[in-house]
Amino acid sequence: MHPKTVGVPMHARDALNYYFESSRTSASVVHCYAFDVAGVTSPLRTHADALEFGEKILGLDPVFRRRLQKVPGHLAFPHWVTVDVDVARHVFVHTPAPDRSREFLVSKIVEFSTVPLDWDLPPWQFHFILDVVGVEGVPHGGTVAIFRSHHSAIDGMGVVEMLNRILSDEPVARGESDRAVAVPGVWSALRALPRDVGALVSAVARRRSATKAASKRGSTPSSAPHRTPYPATRFNYDARVHQDGPDEMTYAFLSVDFARVRAMKNAYPGVTVNDVMLTVVSLALSSYLDAIGEIPDRSLGTTIPVSTRAMADSTNANRIAIATLPLHTDIESPTARLLAVHASASAAKKKTTDAVTHLPAMPLTVTPAPFLRAISVAMRAPSRRPTAVATNTMITNVPYGRGPLTLFGAPMVGVFGPLPTVQGVYLAHSISTFGTSMFVSVASVRAALPDPAAYVLHIESAVDRLANDLLADGGRHERDATNLQRERSE
Repeated sequence: MHPKTVGVPMHARDALNYYFESSRTSASVVHCYAFDVAGVTSPLRTHADALEFGEKILGLDPVFRRRLQKVPGHLAFPHWVTVDVDVARHVFVHTPAPDRSREFLVSKIVEFSTVPLDWDLPPWQFHFILDVVGVEGVPHGGTVAIFRSHHSAIDGMGVVEMLNRILSDEPVARGESDRAVAVPGVWSALRALPRDVGALVSAVARRRSATKAASKRGSTPSSAPHRTPYPATRFNYDARVHQDGPDEMTYAFLSVDFARVRAMKNAYPGVTVNDVMLTVVSLALSSYLDAIGEIPDRSLGTTIPVSTRAMADSTNANRIAIATLPLHTDIESPTARLLAVHASASAAKKKTTDAVTHLPAMPLTVTPAPFLRAISVAMRAPSRRPTAVATNTMITNVPYGRGPLTLFGAPMVGVFGPLPTVQGVYLAHSISTFGTSMFVSVASVRAALPDPAAYVLHIESAVDRLANDLLADGGRHERDATNLQRERSE
């Protein structure tokens, strides 16, 4: 008899990203790292250099050595199986034409965000773009390394942790945190199904009971803290996209003065960099929609990820919860909008944290594989044009820390990359910081945002507008901060 294949079962939370991916919902992970090669004696230049890099990192994280093995009929979750890796199929070197660097970067980012990885291989690649010129935030002649993977294997903060380990002066390996088991066949998966259904029923009962108990205490946690529906915009209409096949993704990015953002943050006690950038997006989105005559009277809303790494003991690849909050686009004053966003973001994060720490797991995270697969297929049908939606956009803020991180002696100086759009939400913003650098990325589809460069101008204008209002605010700061503290204590 042949020995059974063993692997680590994919967690149900991670399988959401595997099963729910479609032509309308991307689960790609694409992060881009800028390196300054000026003065570096032997920077990465050739495919042989890339192979050397790939061989060195293989032993530093299980994600580099595992490929997916499906269970027939999706009767159980796929398993991550450790395999021998041909590094040449995972590392690539490109040199764009001197006057095409930005265009080349954008084309590769769009390709890596929309073209699926080969599931017969471990789901990761590194692409090294050499001699980049004319891209703000990237040193002249620098290198941009693009890491691509899949959200079922690793989430954004997981990539941050991994990169900080593999590019540090003393690389640190991460061991496998889950036990490998035999990959089930059809009959063993069928025998386990009643047990899995029983676990789902128990999870539903526990969640319902805990929610009722919290409600009686008057302290009901919620993973969706702001339940008021928001008015739909062009970025929420499935009918606008994918009518004749996959619509072309649009993407743009810009470098933002991080010192200026921190100065805005420091204008009010308690305000965070995240609050400032949420407000910048709020101002840019309302300004863009107003310019094309489509601004709703009521406030728009967004989702933000909340890391659960410090809240719960889990080995999931995806350790985040999703919070929803209003962007207060109906408030004209930039300063007043910032204070309102700050209050809403604080409340949303608290409610989401309470839900994670005080309530049992969401039943969807323990749903058996065949049920999850069926739900994902049913949800792929385009919806009718909605008038109200749960969120209008998505915003994430990925802090990479301060380093130092190096590639063949070249220091890393910045990070950027898209947050993928999903069905019904065709506008996503990703804010990335590293050291003194900040980038903002915008992802959409051509039917909803045919002019991402114009939208980026609205972001630049929003930064100026908020900074001018905040930093010229003078004596209002102390008074408004006192009022804010009073409101938060009531």
